[in-house]
Amino acid sequence: MLIDLLPLLVGAAVIAHCLFLVVALHMLSSKLSNRLLATTLFFLAIRIGACIAGLIYDDIELAGLYVGALSFALIGPLYYFYLRSLWSPSFQLETQHYYHAGVLLLTLTALPFLTVELAFGLYLFAMLSMITYALTAYVRIMKFSAEYRKDSMRWKWTLYFSTGIGVLLILFFSQSLFFDALIYRGIIITTAFILYGLTIYALKQAKLFMHEPKKAHKKQQVEVLGQRIEALLTKENVFTDPLMSVSILAKKLGEPAYLVSMAINAHFDKSFPELINALRIKKAEELLTDRSKSHFTIEAIAYESGFNALSAFYAAFKKVNRETPKTFRNQVSRAKG
Repeated sequence: MLIDLLPLLVGAAVIAHCLFLVVALHMLSSKLSNRLLATTLFFLAIRIGACIAGLIYDDIELAGLYVGALSFALIGPLYYFYLRSLWSPSFQLETQHYYHAGVLLLTLTALPFLTVELAFGLYLFAMLSMITYALTAYVRIMKFSAEYRKDSMRWKWTLYFSTGIGVLLILFFSQSLFFDALIYRGIIITTAFILYGLTIYALKQAKLFMHEPKKAHKKQQVEVLGQRIEALLTKENVFTDPLMSVSILAKKLGEPAYLVSMAINAHFDKSFPELINALRIKKAEELLTDRSKSHFTIEAIAYESGFNALSAFYAAFKKVNRETPKTFRNQVSRAKG
């Protein structure tokens, strides 16, 4: 009897705690990152609640699968955009971002034709979508990890939260593989404790979820600093230094690193790594199209632009121009005759 009640009791307590955090996040600040995190936690609670309901009522398999599919379709993009807004305070959801609701719309459209087989297919498809978002977020975190690590509190929370999401994904996936009642209960209890751990850790990082003190960075001060940063980057080409970081840039400007980072987000609508990367690609394009630099090798252009690895240069250049630097140079040369 206790083994039957344990998932229900644990799950109910964790869901209640999670919903408390959702309310607390809204009360601490209405900024986008808080709203996205609160919504992500809410649907994680819904997902675990659906699993618990399946233990109590044997005849809601269809509803449980469908709710699971809806939850996965939402959690994936919510988690991805939460991380973007966490590290880029100026980030805002725009029209093109709503295309990420495609899996959700597909799941909703299928409702009139729902069968257990279709619901299970939607469940797996939505889970695959969530895994894709989690992997994309992981790649982004690793790409900018050198810069992110400088903000230790935000970096630790990012790792903790992302690890929790990853483990939950593995556990949710395992639910579709194991049909033993005892294993299924164990999975539900484990997912509940992981969600509980995430919410407890989040409460300890309350400073992350509050608005920055207004006096620390007045709007006018940030705007002026943004202009100074732009002048320094464009006139002195400091971005070509492979070791350039927010800290080094802040020392050159004589300003606190956190204020420089905020000014970059506000003035350029980009994070520091995104801005530096864009400037380096632009510099590389200029060198590749300069006939006086035609004797430069691709490797020399990469280092001249600020990249410290040829592979990183190729990957970044191809992502922006959808072709390699060599192809780009050849096409420009042919166009110029």
